[in-house]
Amino acid sequence: MAETASVVSNRNDSWQQPSNEQPKEVGPTISMLAKELQAQWHEERNKHLGNSIIRPHSNHKVWWSCDQCPDSLPHIWEATVNQRSRRDGRSGCPFCSGNSICHHNTLARQAPQVAQFWDAKKNHPLSPDHVTVSSGMRVHWKCSVCTYKWQAPVKSKTHGKSGCPKCAKRNSGRKADGTRQKHPTFAKAKHALLEQWDHDRNPENGNFPDNTTLQSQKLIWWRCHECPMGKEHSWQAHPKNRNSHKKASGCPFCVGRKVCDCNSLEAVCPEIAADFDTQRNGVSAAQVTSSTSTKFWWLSDEPGAKKRSVHRRTDRTKRAMRAAKLF
Repeated sequence: MAETASVVSNRNDSWQQPSNEQPKEVGPTISMLAKELQAQWHEERNKHLGNSIIRPHSNHKVWWSCDQCPDSLPHIWEATVNQRSRRDGRSGCPFCSGNSICHHNTLARQAPQVAQFWDAKKNHPLSPDHVTVSSGMRVHWKCSVCTYKWQAPVKSKTHGKSGCPKCAKRNSGRKADGTRQKHPTFAKAKHALLEQWDHDRNPENGNFPDNTTLQSQKLIWWRCHECPMGKEHSWQAHPKNRNSHKKASGCPFCVGRKVCDCNSLEAVCPEIAADFDTQRNGVSAAQVTSSTSTKFWWLSDEPGAKKRSVHRRTDRTKRAMRAAKLF
């Protein structure tokens, strides 16, 4: 009997009763994704996906998380796997890039010097804590100094001119300590433009070289004596424009912006001037420059033809004339 019991006991030890338990869910398989995407996979919120295999080009929206917030706040967002896997424009954390708002990237936090111009009344209920520092939203601004009000996108204030545009314009030409920058007069600077100063016309308006600064915005009369035909070139211009570092203005007659006997169509290209339709145009070939882009009627044009610019007709002629001089 003891032996029999021993045999039964051994049989019972080797036999296992079938289990009714369901296989445990291990969660979605994300091994096909890039390592940085695997690190940002939000396991808790993606549990509903079961044991599915997540492929890089999937268009299903899933949850992601980022732990790079400077304030240690959770960055959690939804985006398709495909959107985050594309080689041509892989998307990152919208909070870190400033596309979504977080405490660390608000206007109030990142640019308090700009936030002080926020017009709380007109922007209500929006506040500097509700927009990112790089937002393209157009909002209202107000200067606490001059009370000037204007509209501009947030990012234009944080990435460009951050102050009041009216105050900036009024304070232009001032030193760092706030005092106005004094520009020298033409007489003190002994400027080269004094050679073109009109000493006959300017005194009539009380303008003299010793009371007109180089950056003055007064209209001053000038004379140019470079006309090939000995004519006087006389015009008005602001000294500031004539002294501009970016684009100083010269004699408008010499550059062809104003007409003179030396640059008229009649003087430069008489053969083309003969084709100028004075009656229909209301002006003569002597009253337009040879380089103007203004369009006119021409005698040789067929009925129904459109106007053509003087420059288009004379440019080819001038090139031919220059080429002929080379030989």
